[in-house]
Amino acid sequence: MEYTEDAPHEAGFARVFAEEVWPVYAASREEAERVARRASRLGWSLAGVGAAIAVGFFLFDPLGDTVMSRFIGLFAGVFIAMIGRALWEAKRRRFNAAVKAEVAPVLARFAGIARYESDPSAGFVNLSGLSAARMVGRSSGSSVQDGFSGAWRGVDYRMAELRLTRVESYHQGGKRRTRTVVVFAGLLLEMAVPRRVPVIRIEPRAKWKTHKRLRPDGLHPVDMGTGPGAGEYQVWSTQPQDAGEVISGLFLDALLEVAMVRGLEPKALSARFEGQQFQLLIEDRRKFLEVEAFEVGPEEFRASVRAALADLALARVIVDRLVEGPTGAQ
Repeated sequence: MEYTEDAPHEAGFARVFAEEVWPVYAASREEAERVARRASRLGWSLAGVGAAIAVGFFLFDPLGDTVMSRFIGLFAGVFIAMIGRALWEAKRRRFNAAVKAEVAPVLARFAGIARYESDPSAGFVNLSGLSAARMVGRSSGSSVQDGFSGAWRGVDYRMAELRLTRVESYHQGGKRRTRTVVVFAGLLLEMAVPRRVPVIRIEPRAKWKTHKRLRPDGLHPVDMGTGPGAGEYQVWSTQPQDAGEVISGLFLDALLEVAMVRGLEPKALSARFEGQQFQLLIEDRRKFLEVEAFEVGPEEFRASVRAALADLALARVIVDRLVEGPTGAQ
């Protein structure tokens, strides 16, 4: 299976794909077919049970209420079919995770990433700093996935997929119930700053209009001019007179370009400087670093590997943009 190198970060990857990645997919085909057959048999069995229950309720009216019997029969049939689908999806995820466990380290090594962990601890990134700075809403649960770190252009960085949740109480039908709410889902990039800097916070203006309560006390607005980035982002700092020595309007323009590179609206990005660390939050619920190998053909597998490699290169792309400034500004 050939691999065409279409982007700069893919240079030299065709050989790696042929020698180290493609053999993993090829070797998994027999197991994929076996798992798919088992999942299909289970699905059809559950579908048959669901259909039998539905037909039984329709024909025999066991409740003595035709409308209610048909409703319950239909509900039971659909519910059992949903269970079958959920079981198939679980098998798909487990199979893909097993293939990814072999492929992701190869991709990370090619991308020059010093450390990759598929399931890092919460301490892999500075979650306490985010909460203390009120960059995200109140949360009670966190999940960190696919963490990786390295250095690029003299800048140490680490990145991970992050999901923050909290449990909320509400009343329905006179009863107290709970539900899990997603506070944040996306990516967190952390970069080392060579010297200590004042606290600087960068927020999308669109979000600031509806979430003013998130701004910590002691921050003051910073005038960043009239560029496109300044039009999308509001900057706050504990020392507004010194913030201009750390970032400029071009930095905000570069941040805006990062959103465009990722195919996101500007409001999906927010950031902060504190001490010797820069944190960039990217709100994005799309798949990140996923490898599809279950019941997919060679082209679909290759496309998922290409997307995963681009995800691993994202940190470097962001460092490039923030260090160099927006395209055409040099």
